[in-house]
Amino acid sequence: MKVTLKAESVVHGGETLARHDGRVVFLRGAAPGDRVEAELTGEGRFERTRALRVVERSTSHVDPPCPIVERCGGCPLQHVTYEAQLAAKEELTADALERIGGFPRGSYELVGGRGCIGRPAAPGDSRRPAPRPSSRSTNACCSSLCWKSWRRSRGERASCPVSSISVS
Repeated sequence: MKVTLKAESVVHGGETLARHDGRVVFLRGAAPGDRVEAELTGEGRFERTRALRVVERSTSHVDPPCPIVERCGGCPLQHVTYEAQLAAKEELTADALERIGGFPRGSYELVGGRGCIGRPAAPGDSRRPAPRPSSRSTNACCSSLCWKSWRRSRGERASCPVSSISVS
């Protein structure tokens, strides 16, 4: 069934969290604040789906610079503004420190604030290694780049605007 969802926040792995009829939905291709149309099965406690189309763009939504981002899957936040990416990373770090580490918010300070968490990267500035198949399966992911997707986009992958390492 097609539904309209509102993306709430970025979660680990680059998806955004949304909710539908009390169920959690992990959504790819949406920026926080976006209203999107998505297809749901209605099965299970939670679902993973992709935004079919953005109904209403939030201020944190930008056009991704990479022409193959939909097929590659290696840079799941290219459609989110840099400022929103930093805010999400800060929130995810604080959540992990509190939930897993037992450090209450306010009992620590992230060193350097937002300036140290990240910086805008120029195209070709990433040092991601070239994708390669895992010894277990050619469908396994390596360095967060999906080998199967990269293999399919063989002709386009050499023009990846993020990696400075040759991936052809």
